[in-house]
Amino acid sequence: MRTELKRQIRRVANYVLIALAGLYAVDWAIFEARQLRGGGMGSVTVQKFLSTPLKGEKTEFDYLGTENDNCSQSLFPQYAASAWNPPCWWLARHKVKWVVTWCDHSSRRTAMGSTDAAACAGARQARSAVIPRITGAITITRGS
Repeated sequence: MRTELKRQIRRVANYVLIALAGLYAVDWAIFEARQLRGGGMGSVTVQKFLSTPLKGEKTEFDYLGTENDNCSQSLFPQYAASAWNPPCWWLARHKVKWVVTWCDHSSRRTAMGSTDAAACAGARQARSAVIPRITGAITITRGS
């Protein structure tokens, strides 16, 4: 009884994986046909924010402005123009893009890979000089 149930679950999982692989292959073929005709790609305007961790478990959020992100007019993400592009339907629902920087104070390593202590300590001041400030406050709560 138990082995029969496991066999059925494994069989259903195999069919689901085969169906998803087939669906991706059809989606890719349609996307490539659109690419050959000069289409297949789109663009969505997204808002870009910078998240910088500070001392004392605090985080600073800076608004970087808006930018146009490329997206593929397909069901799944597709590789085009030397990058993986999310589908336009997904990007249209997720119009906020976060750039997260970090500084590991134990090893003095920044997000750029530098091991210089001054670069780690001065990374925030350097970014503050070139990033426009947000007018007003942003409150972001982390989900549990």
